[in-house]
Order: sequence, then structure tokens, then C-alpha cells
Amino acid sequence: MLRRTMLLSIYVYFFIGSYAMADSPYTYNDLEHDLVLLHERYPEKIFYGSIGKTSYGRQIYALRIGNGEKAILLSGAHHAREWMTSMLLMKMATVYAGEIEKEPLLEKGAIWIVPMVNPDGVSIQQGDFRGIPWKDRISLWRMNRFSFSFTRWKANGRGVNLNRQYPAGWKEMKTGVDHPSYQFYKGAHAISEAETKALARFTKSLKPVISAAYHSTGREIFWHYQTSDQQKERDYRLAKAVADKTGYHLSQPDKNAVGSGFTDWLIAEIKIPAMTIEIGKERVNTEVPLREFEAEWKANRDIGWLLLKEALDSGQK
Repeated sequence: MLRRTMLLSIYVYFFIGSYAMADSPYTYNDLEHDLVLLHERYPEKIFYGSIGKTSYGRQIYALRIGNGEKAILLSGAHHAREWMTSMLLMKMATVYAGEIEKEPLLEKGAIWIVPMVNPDGVSIQQGDFRGIPWKDRISLWRMNRFSFSFTRWKANGRGVNLNRQYPAGWKEMKTGVDHPSYQFYKGAHAISEAETKALARFTKSLKPVISAAYHSTGREIFWHYQTSDQQKERDYRLAKAVADKTGYHLSQPDKNAVGSGFTDWLIAEIKIPAMTIEIGKERVNTEVPLREFEAEWKANRDIGWLLLKEALDSGQK
């Protein structure tokens, strides 16, 4: 029986290239479908487009709600197994779009969302290898330590951890892995990947006033990285407001923290208030189960509005 199961796994992986997970995850195809529907329903209110492509040709999408000059930036799914963050951000976009008429904030500001930074990795984690040549599948299998279960996959399609790719602290970051892998490899150099290049370029062009990057798991908010005394009071107050709204734990500053994450880069080099929001109960090497989605959505439902109001009230340029 074990041999038969192994042969079936090999056949499905190399020749079919797609298998279903136990739950129905939020996929790249779901994202594209939802973006089209959202734009069709609110053609005058929602704009979306691609900010770049992955190494396997998937689009990295950004969408805008509102037309104001000041912008906040929300992002999700830097990590493959954290696709629930994409699901949450797209529900946020859908709900907010329906509230535009009664929300004066969007006359002066805009909410930009990059819901799925890592669509290649998300597809791999969910068991969809269509579009990936079989020789590359062998490489992915090797990166996954020869397991046919990819549920723990965190990296992009090239085996790079995208949230260990940013210049702030990249050289100092020691991950213990010096080759492409399912979760810890930081890449040959900072901003080496198509996904991080696209997001960094887009962020610099957008010049957001505030940013929040959604991750999982742990129900915790990280907001501090080499933060100056001048920034600290401002950033702490904002992070505490988000913690109070979500009920999540607010992390304490760690003076010895080594960065290389997107939020670290935003704080240290772009000089804006930024935070990482971890959704879902603490888990190791797996996605947040769908049964937790409603609780996480309830906790985060108004975070976009909160951050946009703060951006407009802050007086920042």
C-alpha cells in the first residue's frame, strides 16, 4: 500500500501537476476572478493592475480604493502558506468598495492593496504545479526535502524566502540555509527576486504614508526596527491602536533584532510607520485553517479605515 501511494504521488506531481488540499484554499485563480468581479461591480471606484510578474509568469496585482493623494499600502502573502492574508485583504477590498459612497476619507486618500505578493509560492503550497516544467518540479521536490506534501512551503517558486529579501539588515541576517529551500533561504543578494523587485519599485513610486504587511501566525503585531526616538512615540501609538482594535498582542521592541523583512525596510529606509500583522492562532509550518477566517476577519475588518484616517490626520507628506 505504501509503495502504491508513493507511485501515485509521483504520477500526480510530475505528470498531472495539481492535487486538491483538504480544505478549499484561496488560490491565485480565485484572486484573479475576484479582481475582475470587483472592477466590474465598481468600475468607477476600483482600479487594479499588475506591478510585475513572477519567474513563472504569474501577475503580481495591486488594487486601489479611492482617488486621494495620500495613500496607505497593505500587502499579503509574502509567504506561500500564508494565503489566508490574501483572502482577508480581498474581503476588505470588497467591503470597503461597497462603503465608498459614505466614506469621505477616500476623497482625500487611497487604500492600495497588494493581496498576493508570492503567487508562485501560493500555488506550489496548494499543490498546483501547472505551468512549471517537470525539470523545475524536480528542483522544487529537492528543495522540499523530497516530500510530496508542500503544505509547509513558505518560499517563492525559486526557493527564496521573500520576507528575508529586503536591504535593511539583509547582510546581517543569518538563516542557517545557504541554498534554495522551502522556507529559510534569503537569496543570493537583497532584492534578487522578481516579486521583491516589483514590490520595492512599486512602493518607492507610490510613496505610501503608512503600511501594514499581513502575515500568519500568532495574532501579534511587530512595529519596531531600529526605530529612532523621534519615530518611536508616533509608531507605538499607531501600532497600539491597531492592537486595541484587533485584540492582538503588541510586540516589545528588540534592540538586537536583525531585519531583512519588508516592514523593517519600510521603517529603516523609507522612514514611514509600518507594521507586520500576524493573523491566526500560533502554528508551525502550516497555513491557518479556514475555520479561523471569520474571527480574523472580524478582528481586522476596520484596520484599513483606521490606518487611512491616521494617514490623513498625521500631516505627513
